Amino acid sequence: MILNMAQEFVKTSEVFKTSEVWAKIYLDKYTLHIFIREKFILNQLIAITLETLLNQALRWNPSSLQTLQKL
Repeated sequence: MILNMAQEFVKTSEVFKTSEVWAKIYLDKYTLHIFIREKFILNQLIAITLETLLNQALRWNPSSLQTLQKL
């Protein structure tokens, strides 16, 4: 559920659509990382929250990492 919500967020969020944003999302062996540079603090907080939620989901269900790697 959390992963689906996060995927939808990344697809539709203004955080990743505005021209002033540079965002990079990647996975290492155990952790999802989101790097974002944005002039709006709220968008930075949204990205940090997304990263936190996804990493918590990975701790609850390590097989979710395979799902994320296919995105």
